[in-house]
Amino acid sequence: MPEIHPLNQIVHHIEETLGKIYGFTHDISVSNHLVSREQLKTFLGAKVETTPEFHSRAGVFVVQEGQGDDFFIGVHVDEKVQFQLNQDSPLKAVHIENLDSFWVLIEEISHFHLIVNRVFTGKKVSKLELEWQGEIDKLVVSALTLFAQHGDPCIEELQVLLHESSSISAVKELEGLYTDANLFAIRFWRRILKNKHLLDKKAIELLREFYWAPWTYKYSKLSKI
Repeated sequence: MPEIHPLNQIVHHIEETLGKIYGFTHDISVSNHLVSREQLKTFLGAKVETTPEFHSRAGVFVVQEGQGDDFFIGVHVDEKVQFQLNQDSPLKAVHIENLDSFWVLIEEISHFHLIVNRVFTGKKVSKLELEWQGEIDKLVVSALTLFAQHGDPCIEELQVLLHESSSISAVKELEGLYTDANLFAIRFWRRILKNKHLLDKKAIELLREFYWAPWTYKYSKLSKI
């Protein structure tokens, strides 16, 4: 049996965790849609270099093909991030040195599957919703991974690192978007999910409710608190 690449093992772990929490199963995996910057230029043309996502550490690229439901979707993850994850896998131990790279990968996988799920259900998704969901999923996956490794999800510590201690690293065009997503994520954790354990039935119900709901519903709930 061929050996599974370490990065693909991490991708599978993230996808399996998200699928269990949100109740979706698909044969489509990010592992089959990873592309380099050179491949993006080949598939999408030189114009892709003008997008802010092209110059970020990672990004999901979606292009409609023709008039039907066919579309191109590719996920780029910077080689440095991939190297860090391959050399220091969070599947062995999540710690401060590999957490940032882990979050980068989680966020793009979150974006990928939310886009795919919206396409399959015939619904639209905004950039703000994508970024908000990415913030939620970074904490969900890393917390559940820590819980499996140590019996403690370290929710409060992760919240401080993710939403309060870290600075937003993004190209200028995306700073406002990330700031809003971060604010709404803080409100969700502190005011809606509160101190519930991520594996509690009520917590999973809330996470699923927000995942499948339209952004207008989420925005109304998050704006009132």
